[in-house]
Amino acid sequence: MNELKEIRIGDERLMLHDNLVKSSILPRVSRELARDLTLQGNVVVEGAVFARNLEIEDGPADLMGATYVQDEIHLRTDAKGVIRFRKAVGSSGRVVCLSPTARVCFGADLNAKVVRLRNAFVSASIFGEEIELENCVVIGGVFATRSLSMNGCMAGTFNSQAFAQVKSTTCFTHRHSPSSR
Repeated sequence: MNELKEIRIGDERLMLHDNLVKSSILPRVSRELARDLTLQGNVVVEGAVFARNLEIEDGPADLMGATYVQDEIHLRTDAKGVIRFRKAVGSSGRVVCLSPTARVCFGADLNAKVVRLRNAFVSASIFGEEIELENCVVIGGVFATRSLSMNGCMAGTFNSQAFAQVKSTTCFTHRHSPSSR
């Protein structure tokens, strides 16, 4: 694994493969706000991450700091391995992790407009407008302001204005608005 102590790349796309990044990946000038980040496998980032888009092509990947993207966090459907987000993850757009062979772990809250997860473990809560979960474990709660769909999931609690479907799901408690009955 190649160790990078500092990232200084002016490209619009930063690709990491077999790297240990000892610093944060944060913009230093305004043109870096539009930078995309691609993780191609065997990557550890010890600091925080900010990108326009974050694409994970393959695991393992370990992001130890907070992660924020402007548009989308996307895990390719053919990705394998363990993908870990150890601190809070936020996106003003989407978080999509639907690979059947990868295992995605979120160690803190996940907040995005649209969240779509399969085979994921979340040790905190998920907040979003539209949330779709399949075969996931959420230790905290799942809170959707618009719609919620859970299939084969376990969650501490959930709350949504509308439930698209809740199949084979175990919840310890649940709250819902009167309109969802």
